Amino acid sequence: MLVWVAALIVCGAVAAVLLPNSLSQDIHLTDQPASAQAATLMAQRLQPASDTELFIVTSNSRTVDDPAFRSVVERLQSNLQHLGPKVVVAAVTFYQTKDPAFVSANQRATIIPTVLAGSVANAPKKVPALRKAALQASASGFSVYLTGGASVAEELSRLTQNNLATGGSIGFLVALVLLAVAMGSLTALSLPIGVTFAVSAVALGLVAVVSQVATFMALAALAVFVLGLAVAITQSTFVVSRYRQERARGLSQREAARVAGAAGGRMARYSGAAVCLGLAPMMIVPANVVRSVAGAIIFVVAVATIAAVTLVPAILALLGDRVDHLPARLAAPPADGGNRFVGGIGRSVVAAPVVFLVIGLVVLGAGASQWGQLHVGTPSAATLPASSESAHAIGVLAVNFPTFVPSVDVVVDAAATDAGVSAGTKALVARLGQDKMLGPAAITNGKGIVLIAAPLFADPTSDAAMAEVERVRADYVPAAFKGVPVFVGGATAGYKDQADTANRYFPLVIALALLALFVVASFALRSIVLPLLAVVFNLLTTGTALGITALVFQHGDGAGVLQFPVGEHVFTWVPMLVYSAVFALSAISFLMLAMRMEERYRQGVDPREAVVSAMRSAGGALTAASIILVPVLVAIALAPNVVLQQGAFATAVGLLVDALIVRLFLVPAATGLLGKSAWYLPGASVPEGTRTSAGGRPRTDFSVAPLTRS
Repeated sequence: MLVWVAALIVCGAVAAVLLPNSLSQDIHLTDQPASAQAATLMAQRLQPASDTELFIVTSNSRTVDDPAFRSVVERLQSNLQHLGPKVVVAAVTFYQTKDPAFVSANQRATIIPTVLAGSVANAPKKVPALRKAALQASASGFSVYLTGGASVAEELSRLTQNNLATGGSIGFLVALVLLAVAMGSLTALSLPIGVTFAVSAVALGLVAVVSQVATFMALAALAVFVLGLAVAITQSTFVVSRYRQERARGLSQREAARVAGAAGGRMARYSGAAVCLGLAPMMIVPANVVRSVAGAIIFVVAVATIAAVTLVPAILALLGDRVDHLPARLAAPPADGGNRFVGGIGRSVVAAPVVFLVIGLVVLGAGASQWGQLHVGTPSAATLPASSESAHAIGVLAVNFPTFVPSVDVVVDAAATDAGVSAGTKALVARLGQDKMLGPAAITNGKGIVLIAAPLFADPTSDAAMAEVERVRADYVPAAFKGVPVFVGGATAGYKDQADTANRYFPLVIALALLALFVVASFALRSIVLPLLAVVFNLLTTGTALGITALVFQHGDGAGVLQFPVGEHVFTWVPMLVYSAVFALSAISFLMLAMRMEERYRQGVDPREAVVSAMRSAGGALTAASIILVPVLVAIALAPNVVLQQGAFATAVGLLVDALIVRLFLVPAATGLLGKSAWYLPGASVPEGTRTSAGGRPRTDFSVAPLTRS
């Protein structure tokens, strides 16, 4: 116990000191795709990579040639220059350039491109100073808007943090109330709370240390909290439930705590191994956001596994029967300490397994069939909160400057004078000029580099824009250049490279994760049949969660009621991140329930009665543990950030499907239907019969499981 207290203090202090300046908001690929190579060449040989924000000054009654209009613009420019070279490198106005592209068609709006100092990743930190400069320059009759990558990122981050601070607190309080009811007493509540804080603090400390040598996204911290809470609740509810059952059988407090802790520890070791091994392959995905979240989950599950073997039994031994003080139950539990309701469901399912199996598979099959409709990409500006400053600014820009569009950047890694480059450049410019989706290309020569930038007349996140990038890469460039390194970059190319990478790696990640689950479950359960069921049910759960997410966020089914934005895509990395969370939690719960079944079966209990016994003793606690996490995920889904909305919604759906359909109906139905065949392992012996009570009926007591293999 003292070791854990020390670890909590040390790791918590390390996280508090290191994490604030170590977590990144920038999502990027680590394998240098074509878009990244283009950006690198441009930064090295043309101009350093920087963020350019746009100020838009508008008036309903005055035009740009009005002295009052000019006064507002130049005052804003002066305010920006006074921020200093560490914030603003340059702010250019129409009154300097006389460029008509800086003025709207009705002459009542102008733009001020503002180049920020430093890296693109650090640009959002400078946005509050820009907003203050704009506020100080404003005047009656004028409006000043700010838009750009940094300002959008800063506002979304700020709104999300504010929402999570309020909504997250409410969601957490609701979860605590449900958890208190599930644990049965306020005293027992101290176990999952204590384990959550300890596990989260230690895991965050590990993330903080590793983040000094590897990139970790800010999303990793949220993953640590959510998964730390989920795993702690699952382990705690199971162990406390088991302790009460052993006490009901007549064991002493000390012995009941030992048995419950040993059983929980054994199950935690196997489930922890399955999750850590299953998520390890995500480290091969060349995306910092995937590696960050998968690494954070591995850390938190590994720490939680150690806690299950050491901290949980220590707290339980300390509490003893005081675990039932300050009761918070809705009804008195059965004398044997099990869950009468879930046990009843188990008995009904086992009595008619085919019916429940068919119904469950049809329901999940219908949901999973929509998985194929899922289309990944980058959410468009239309998914921003309608009331946000960024959404207003983007709308004003679109109305007043419809030709201010992103570009497709073709970067030739050779000097303009090199053989074939000049002719290739002319050929490409001519080919681009024939494409109606592209505007006239501009040519810029640098040190050993030629940049051919063509305006793209499409939403840069749309499928049409990505198809245009593919056309330039696959058709236009090869026809124009032979034997010369050419890279197609720009915002849309970056979005496409990320989507292509996600689609390429996702099937491999799923296959390796399921293989790890199958192998670990085979050792844990001494069966190859139940592990196969785990694989099938895990795929169905994930498919249903992602299929329903596609229906809501892409097709708009129910989005109006839930007030979710509807767009062309689900964010590129949401499916993989959701899978990592759902895989972890469903694998843990499945193994805990199945190992309880195996425990009873190895004692000689009839296979179907072993299912009922496990459902009664462990099913209720595990089901409650999953449902309790849903209010927290709902609070996250209410944040004005479409990526968090999609991720939290899909994860919540996955947990509900796993808890209410898979675990309550499909697992007992399939196991009950298979009978002894569910425990088939080539070359292994099975119990010859079942132990019975005096009346000849199979025993349904919760005997202590042998913790060694027979």
